[in-house]
Amino acid sequence: MITRSKNLITKPKTFTDSIVRYPVPCALLADGNASIVEPTCFTTAVKDSNWRAAMNLKFDALLKSQTWVLLHTARNVIGCKWVFWVKRNADGSIERYKARLVAKGFH
Repeated sequence: MITRSKNLITKPKTFTDSIVRYPVPCALLADGNASIVEPTCFTTAVKDSNWRAAMNLKFDALLKSQTWVLLHTARNVIGCKWVFWVKRNADGSIERYKARLVAKGFH
């Protein structure tokens, strides 16, 4: 059997400066926004205006791209769930609140 190593096919070497860079933990951020908790369900997210605005933006984008259809007949439909997270800049400040409507593909 002819393998890649026998044909002298190797990955190119990438040289680094040998410094390991780890992300800054939220506990060490100085701006005080580390206490923002991402909601895990719709009922807690709808209470905050930032999360409501993020959900409205995403839902409007789904309607505009015509990927969302409301069915009026009795059909088997796939459920969905909102997923939330905070996008941060490199310095730890909040860039935006993100919401995504995902399908429950396991049903």
